[in-house]
Amino acid sequence: MTEVETRRTSPMSDTLLQGILSELQGIHGLLQRQQRPPSHLSRSDREMLSRILPVVVGVLGSAWFTCRDLEEENSPALGLVLQGLSTKSVGRLFRRGLGHVVDDYLIERKDRELNVWVWRVVSCG
Repeated sequence: MTEVETRRTSPMSDTLLQGILSELQGIHGLLQRQQRPPSHLSRSDREMLSRILPVVVGVLGSAWFTCRDLEEENSPALGLVLQGLSTKSVGRLFRRGLGHVVDDYLIERKDRELNVWVWRVVSCG
């Protein structure tokens, strides 16, 4: 096999694959937004979520968590945005925000673990 044939048949570079994956994720986010009905969140819910969700992503990334995990997380930023909210009220807020894109963030819910919901926040942008 010649050098030219080897280059043609060699696997794609990791950088190229990462770029393709990033583009696909962006397209997926755009398609998800188009399929969703308009948001029916109250103004106060939208304002609270717009403060909380970027901090959750900044601290946890897109990892799955429970509301109790947020309370127990040793993060000053999380403590600040969740100040005055109980674990139960955060869960109710997330339930109301489920499926709605708020400032390019989306709340997803998995299943229940030990009788509590497991959540994650993903960036759509």
